[in-house]
Amino acid sequence: MIPGFTADVLLGSRVVLLSIEDFVPRDLVSEANERLVSLMGRQCQCLIVDCSRMTEISSKGVGLVAYQAAELRRKGGEVLLIPPSPPVAERLGIAALHKITRFFPSVEEAVDYARVALGATAD
Repeated sequence: MIPGFTADVLLGSRVVLLSIEDFVPRDLVSEANERLVSLMGRQCQCLIVDCSRMTEISSKGVGLVAYQAAELRRKGGEVLLIPPSPPVAERLGIAALHKITRFFPSVEEAVDYARVALGATAD
């Protein structure tokens, strides 16, 4: 178990929902990435990253999100982001991610977008 990190597979393994609460300790980011990659597998077309309860992130964590976004885009998929509160986002430099991902105000709206984009009808 990785503190601050939970991940669920949705829409028949085509979507992975990653939730970060507080923060993932810097020394566990590589382990979190390995878990994420194993969950994403070959069928994942969309990664939703919920940062709404995040309080901090290391440059290594931002790099992980940017890398996974680039990899998914290369494969025709995308990363959707629920950003942290504006003051936290500004402090953490999350705003720069808008160039490589779409932002959504809630997990529900991101999942709805993914469902429509993927043509899925049920979870």
